[in-house]
Amino acid sequence: MVERSRVGVGKGARAEAYLLDGTVARRMGSGHPSMVPYRNFECHDGRFIFIAASNDRLWANLCEALELERLLDDERFEDNLKRGENRVELEEIIAAKVAEYDLDYLREVLQNAGVPAAPVNTIDRLMSEPQVEHRQMIQNTTHSTLGEMQLLGQPMKARRYAAPPTYGEHTDEILRDHGYRDEEVAALREGKVVQ
Repeated sequence: MVERSRVGVGKGARAEAYLLDGTVARRMGSGHPSMVPYRNFECHDGRFIFIAASNDRLWANLCEALELERLLDDERFEDNLKRGENRVELEEIIAAKVAEYDLDYLREVLQNAGVPAAPVNTIDRLMSEPQVEHRQMIQNTTHSTLGEMQLLGQPMKARRYAAPPTYGEHTDEILRDHGYRDEEVAALREGKVVQ
């Protein structure tokens, strides 16, 4: 049997661990199988923050930011492997501490400490995030039958955004682009070959 500490526990490694020794990975919610702490925590105001202290440097930064420096000397949490082995106890300690802070304040504290963290937003909060506006992720357009509407923009920016077409709206244009003459397009329509 392969020693478990030698087998990684990432997504691909979960399948390998099963094939090696029959270990069935347990569900972890927002948590990561091999990085701890790396998941959502509930703040005092009922909102959630995702904290990604995925290495020893970020772990130390997190402990200092949350005023949990005592955990840096705790053998149970001295490296990521041990933090993983003692995940339940560690996440309970962090959850209790995070629950003392409102999300916006904690987000700023963690950002200043260099700890990757982000709010888990509801859709209304997401749409009001400054980055959504900065990246122009909401586009205004006019639909041919629905009128003015908003669409989600694309991360890769196009020159023009347009509303989705109605069924067959561009048929004539597409056929002409492919070499059909007006009388041929009319014949296709009359024969109900196209809409």
